[in-house]
Amino acid sequence: MAHPDSMGDAHLPDSDPDRLIDASNVDEPDDGPRPLGASSDPTLLYALLFDTLAVVALAVIGRASHSESLGLGDILSTAMPFLAGTYMTHLLVVRYFHPMAVASSGIAVAAGTWLVGMLGRLFLGQTNAPAFMAVSAAFLAVTIIGWRLARALLRKRGDDSRH
Repeated sequence: MAHPDSMGDAHLPDSDPDRLIDASNVDEPDDGPRPLGASSDPTLLYALLFDTLAVVALAVIGRASHSESLGLGDILSTAMPFLAGTYMTHLLVVRYFHPMAVASSGIAVAAGTWLVGMLGRLFLGQTNAPAFMAVSAAFLAVTIIGWRLARALLRKRGDDSRH
C-alpha cells in the first residue's frame, strides 16, 4: 500500500495521522460542514465523549478541592454551564474541522467551553472569581487540547514505527 504522502489529496484526513499534527494541515476544513444530527463518523462521538469527560473532571476536582458535595446533581450543576459550551462548540465549530485536530477543534472547544461556561455561571448567579477563571481556563486547555495532542502523537509514533 502506498504511503499517504504519495497518495495526493485523495486520502481522507482520518487515514493520515500527520494531518492531525502538521500545522499546515491541521486547520484546513474537511469536505465542508458535517450535517447536524446523527453522524456515522465515530470520531465526532469520541471527541464529544472525551471533551465531556474533561468538563466533568473539572467539576469533580473543583468540588472535591473545596470539600463540596460530590452528588450527581451537584456535579451536574457545576458542570452544566461548561457542558453547554462544549456542546455548542461541537455543533457550531467542530463539525467544520476534523474533530480530533489539535489546533482548530481543540482550541475552539477549550475556548468555547470556558467562555460559555463563565457566561452561564454569571447567568445562573454562580461566582466567577478571578482564580477560578484562571484555573478553569488552564484545566480545560490542558485536558481538551491535551488529549487530542496525546492521541495525535501516539498515532504518529505508531505510524513512524511501522515505516
